Amino acid sequence: MAKLLRASVLTNRIDDTDHHILTALAEDGRRSLRDIARTAGVSTPTVESRLKKMLDMGLIRKIAPIIDASKIINGLFAVATAKVEPGKTDEVLVALAKVPEIRNVYGMTGEHNVLFTVFTASLDELQALLSSTISSIPNVSSLTYNVVARVVKDEPNVAIRPGQFVRLNCDTCGREIHSDPVTLLVGDRNRYFCCKPCLTEYKERYGGKITKLSLEQKD
Repeated sequence: MAKLLRASVLTNRIDDTDHHILTALAEDGRRSLRDIARTAGVSTPTVESRLKKMLDMGLIRKIAPIIDASKIINGLFAVATAKVEPGKTDEVLVALAKVPEIRNVYGMTGEHNVLFTVFTASLDELQALLSSTISSIPNVSSLTYNVVARVVKDEPNVAIRPGQFVRLNCDTCGREIHSDPVTLLVGDRNRYFCCKPCLTEYKERYGGKITKLSLEQKD
C-alpha cells in the first residue's frame, strides 16, 4: 500500500534527457531503451522512467507505426473545411473524430473554423462520405474539400525543445496545473494534482478503488 500512496512533486518541464528520448523515438520508434540511454548518456532505468512519465502525462499518446498514405495505390487523401455555428464547435469536432475515415480534426479561427483530413479508397467514396455522413452532422455548413495531389512533407511530431512545459490538468478539480504538479503513484501510473488539498481529496474519494487496484495487481 505504501507504493500506491507515495506522493511527490515532479516537474512538467521538458529537459535535455526528455528531448533526447523524444527525438530518438521520433526518428525510429524501434530503437531500444538501452540504445537511447547510451546516446543520451544516462542509465536504461532512467530512460524507462522518463518514457513512462511522458506517457502518464499524455505527452506521448501512444507508440504506433506511421503509415505513408502515398504508398497505397487505391487510396485518396483529402483536406476538408467546414463552417460551424459559434458555440457548437466542440460538438462537431467530437462527432467528426468518431468517423473512421477521418484521420485528423482541428478547430480553427476564421469563418471556416473546422478542418479535417480524410482518407478513402476513391473519389466516389469521398464524395459519398461528405454528402451523407459529414453533412448529416448538425451545425455543419459550407463544406469544401481538396484532394491532395502530392505530399512533400508529412511529419506527425511537433518540434519540441528543451525548456517547454507539458499542459496538465488536475485529476481532482480538472483545472489546468500552472506550477510543478503534485503526483501520486496509483498502481503503475502517476496521477497529477494542482495542490496538496486536491491530492488529499482524491485519496479520500478513491481510497477504496486504489486498494482494490493494488490487490488486483498483486494477483
